[in-house]
Amino acid sequence: MAFTPNGARAYATNSGSGTVSVIDAATNTVTTTIPVGTTPYGVAFTLDGTHAHVANQGSNNVSVMDTATNTVKARRRLHPAARAGPDRGWWPVSLSGPGGCGGTG
Repeated sequence: MAFTPNGARAYATNSGSGTVSVIDAATNTVTTTIPVGTTPYGVAFTLDGTHAHVANQGSNNVSVMDTATNTVKARRRLHPAARAGPDRGWWPVSLSGPGGCGGTG
């Protein structure tokens, strides 16, 4: 989960459903849920908070979301080598920045 730079909303990945839930921080309620990709894990925002980036482990890409409309504007594929480590597992993909978190699969 990551908060927008202004702290107004939190974006939480739902790896089982391939979605991101947007939570109003003031009311602690889910305002929308957005399909992003397979096994999303980790959210980071641009400095101005206009875009969120979500790492999708299962689909080997990163979704770029417009935070004003809460829609996916683009999906950036990762290089195939990002999935082919020595043990044929995942290489770490980290999303970092204000309010962001990253992880490895």
